[in-house]
Amino acid sequence: MTPTFYTAHAGRLLVYRWVFFSISVIGVALVLAFLIIPSTPLLLVAGVIAGPFIGVPWALLCMCTWFHPQRGRLQFNSKLSGWLPRWFQSGVRWYAAISLTAFFFIGAVIFPILALCWLNNA
Repeated sequence: MTPTFYTAHAGRLLVYRWVFFSISVIGVALVLAFLIIPSTPLLLVAGVIAGPFIGVPWALLCMCTWFHPQRGRLQFNSKLSGWLPRWFQSGVRWYAAISLTAFFFIGAVIFPILALCWLNNA
């Protein structure tokens, strides 16, 4: 995924940033609650929900705040990175896009597969 792809979608998803944040916070609270209760099935449930309910909404929240066309922190005209040379800004945007893609893929695909493998071995 490219920075242009994320910029194109961040504008539409910015209105949901508090929803993404809330889902991540609820996911963290659930995982912590399941870890506190000494029960093997709840530990497995905590492992299964951790990636999709924490990682994916957090990746979407990062996408909205970093790549929004007007208010994004990694846009060329932002207050945070606008003073940097354009080639360096471009490198930072590409690094963020690649990292965000990896984070999203791990949270949405890899972590649930690993959690289900752990569930089958338990």
